[in-house]
Amino acid sequence: MSVAYYLSTETKIDGLDIDDFGGKCLAKADDHFEKNVYGRLGIQPLLEFMGDDPRDLWDGDAFDDMEIDPAMLAERWFAPEAGLQTITALMAYLQANPGIVAGQADVLEELQQIERMLLACQAHGIRWHLSMDI
Repeated sequence: MSVAYYLSTETKIDGLDIDDFGGKCLAKADDHFEKNVYGRLGIQPLLEFMGDDPRDLWDGDAFDDMEIDPAMLAERWFAPEAGLQTITALMAYLQANPGIVAGQADVLEELQQIERMLLACQAHGIRWHLSMDI
């Protein structure tokens, strides 16, 4: 199973093509970040920026028999500044530690793509979240 992260914006931004972002390398590297980076650097993990209704991740009736707090199912949005803190810290970590994760150049490129998208969100005052494609 291949997982990919992608970015969603609350409102479309003219000239910003978020559909061009793949996020597979970043999703793969996130396990390393979870084990070695987030706590050490004191930054918010990427998974905490996931904002989709969890029912959208699974097909079928996986949630039908569960009692779930409606607040847990609401789509969540984040200020670009919060994401930029994590993204810039991860880029600095990778640049300071060459070869620390597999496919590091691709991971760094995906982080730079997210940074550009978040800067556009910041410039337009638009919130965002990460989504996961499983």
